[in-house]
Amino acid sequence: MDSRAWLVVVAGSVGTLAGLFAGVSGQPALGLLAAFVCAGCVAATVVIRRRAAIEVAAARHNARAREAEMVTRAAAAEKAANRLAEQLRHDESVVDDESGLLDHRVFAVTFERKLAAARRHLRPLSLVLLDLGPSLPTEAATRKLALTRWGSVVQGTLRDCDVPCRVGDTTFGIILEDTPESGGVWVAERLQIAATCTGGPPLGPIRAAVATYPNHGLLADEVLEQGWAALRRAQSRPASSADGERFGPVELPSPEN
Repeated sequence: MDSRAWLVVVAGSVGTLAGLFAGVSGQPALGLLAAFVCAGCVAATVVIRRRAAIEVAAARHNARAREAEMVTRAAAAEKAANRLAEQLRHDESVVDDESGLLDHRVFAVTFERKLAAARRHLRPLSLVLLDLGPSLPTEAATRKLALTRWGSVVQGTLRDCDVPCRVGDTTFGIILEDTPESGGVWVAERLQIAATCTGGPPLGPIRAAVATYPNHGLLADEVLEQGWAALRRAQSRPASSADGERFGPVELPSPEN
């Protein structure tokens, strides 16, 4: 209880006792004094309650103002990230020559910002890592043709809001906003299947891993670490055979990590 309220309670109790004593002893002056004390306590109670209401209203107003400021800053940051991503999409210097996809520099910046946006809006974000591995030809011209075909498969399979990048010699990272773990696995499997139906020599077995915010981490570094660990496990496992086609495993982060 507010310290001011305690004073009012004490004063009111004293005034009440004084009034009772005045009534019993027949002392009107003491009774009048007790009445003044009680009246003062009532007035003080009204003032304290009004001040408390004003303080609560001010606190709520400040909280709403802080929340509105945070929302405004988040929206501005997201718009800036979208502008940056759009600029990078049209910047030929950050496009991989062989696959036609964005390179690792765009991946590093975009994943950090996309995860921050997902955290603000309480939405899932999935990361799909794929390794073409030994399925890529070693001869330069044939290799470039295979990577170009793979880039077309990726771009034709994903949504416009998804961000596919080449992050290594044979590895690719795909950022899927507003996508849970099951959606990330579905995308990885779709790409594996599509890679076998490109019209040329099949690309495969493609090994993949999926890591998701917030399931596998709350920070970008945590999700990335879990994703790369899962991909290493997928790379160490043999491919499976189904209907004459070979598909690599799709791994999820281990609960032990």
